[in-house]
Amino acid sequence: ELDPANDNPNVLPSLIYINREQHARVGTAAATEYLDHETGRPVSWEKKRIGEIDVAASDMSFVQTVHAMVDTAAQGRLLQYVKTALRDPRYQGTQVFSRFYTLDELIAIMLGSLKAKAEQAFDEASDAVVIGRPVQFSDDPAVAERAEEIIYKGARLAGFRDIRFQFEPIGAAYYYHRSAPQRQMTLIFDFGGGTLDLTVAELGGNTPPNILASHGVLLGGDDLDRRMMQSLKRYFGAPVPGKPSFPDYLLDPLDNWQTMPILSRPTMLKRIDEYRGKVPARTIGALKTLVTRNLGFKLFREIEQAKKRLSDQHLAKVDFQYEEINIHETITRRQFEGMIAEEVARAERGVWGALDKAGVKPSRVEVVLRTGGTSAVPAFANMLAGVFGGEK
Repeated sequence: ELDPANDNPNVLPSLIYINREQHARVGTAAATEYLDHETGRPVSWEKKRIGEIDVAASDMSFVQTVHAMVDTAAQGRLLQYVKTALRDPRYQGTQVFSRFYTLDELIAIMLGSLKAKAEQAFDEASDAVVIGRPVQFSDDPAVAERAEEIIYKGARLAGFRDIRFQFEPIGAAYYYHRSAPQRQMTLIFDFGGGTLDLTVAELGGNTPPNILASHGVLLGGDDLDRRMMQSLKRYFGAPVPGKPSFPDYLLDPLDNWQTMPILSRPTMLKRIDEYRGKVPARTIGALKTLVTRNLGFKLFREIEQAKKRLSDQHLAKVDFQYEEINIHETITRRQFEGMIAEEVARAERGVWGALDKAGVKPSRVEVVLRTGGTSAVPAFANMLAGVFGGEK
């Protein structure tokens, strides 16, 4: 058990909460800590002096004092999408209060927790690790090489010495291979929160697996959450026919809970208030409550739960109330599938890309393996059934 409080205790969600004392919690405990200490509290931005910069030009030189806006009421920071940050060649890490954490240090926090759990469960040292990696971190090979190097450094920091990498869908391929008595042409559809990875392989029987091709798509379950959030943005001033709305630059940060706090800064709140008399007061109140009370993560958790319910049910409710926010929305599976039609089409193009790489036609594929939480969304299962046949 990696995370006993998680829906699946054998999975550790990629969440890190670091408090002012630089103590880190991971997984469900990190989410709980953030919800307990940060959600609902008022934001308090203050201008803080953070240092000086020496500026030198051809005919002059001077020292410039540097300030930053700091939320002094924050007790900790919650970090998510750590693996997704590996796609950005410019991203080095992040400042958490008095300390800067490099990306490999953040990865080491997650891997260190996994290592400790393994050693506790088996009562012996764990020095070796096989790390699953997405088939495609980026379209740029240099970015992919850098990403693997950073993960390697994180594993070393966590205490591992024998470190190996493997494409994520290969794990599912070997797992199935062990139980398949006969040789089968197989497509593995590995769809998680951040990436979609596909592998075509010959599996089963008494001979080793034969991996024909692997293919990656920069698409994840988080993209589906974003689509559902976009459908709820009308509660916060998104365009509705016949009604005034906020401009896009005030609404785009709502697509991700981590970018919402941008709108809580004094200059942005002032711009929101400039729309008084143009946008309904209750809408302005709802938007300001969302961003100044750190409610984005909690709202996205509700959205994620609704998405999961739609895998088993034909409708799901999103009920979210806090001060001036009053969301009561019933979303049908058909509506949700309309929201994510573009993502389904991208996933299907990825399937055809994997088949083309392998030189295999759909009729030759005998079994389709779905793994990863997002692969349970019926729209993707139906897409695969349309390509290969439901019986597979």
